[in-house]
Amino acid sequence: MLYASPQSAAEGTDARAGLGPSSYPNPAPSAASVFHGELPLTSLQVRQEKERELRENDIYWTKRMKALEANLKQTNQVLEKEYNAAVTDVKKRFETSTVRQQLPPCQDLKAKVIECYRANPSETLRCANEVQQFTDCVNLHRIQLLQQRTTAENQKQ
Repeated sequence: MLYASPQSAAEGTDARAGLGPSSYPNPAPSAASVFHGELPLTSLQVRQEKERELRENDIYWTKRMKALEANLKQTNQVLEKEYNAAVTDVKKRFETSTVRQQLPPCQDLKAKVIECYRANPSETLRCANEVQQFTDCVNLHRIQLLQQRTTAENQKQ
């Protein structure tokens, strides 16, 4: 048998029950525990502390949300102002060009070209004259549009 101390060896008793890991005797816990430093918190105090922390957290997030909403409002105002400026700019640029509800030019010549291609599917060079007339008509129409735009721009200035 192993004895924990010379005294227990002399007495023949095993004193392991009161020994710690380093073979020193552990004192028996006293009935009245002594706390050094802060007193233990009661459940009421813990609850009050947590409620205070929650209130502080609510205040923080309320302020944060208000700041974000103000920033969003300011951003929306800037974007709306820029959008309105862009709309005004587009209206100024295109106020002279009226939407015309008319057919594209040279429809009769286009029909002749299509008719010629259908009549001569394997000999498309036979339609060269019709294609040339259609191309000339389209180019003439483009020139007229460019002249109209140039005249309108010169009148603005």
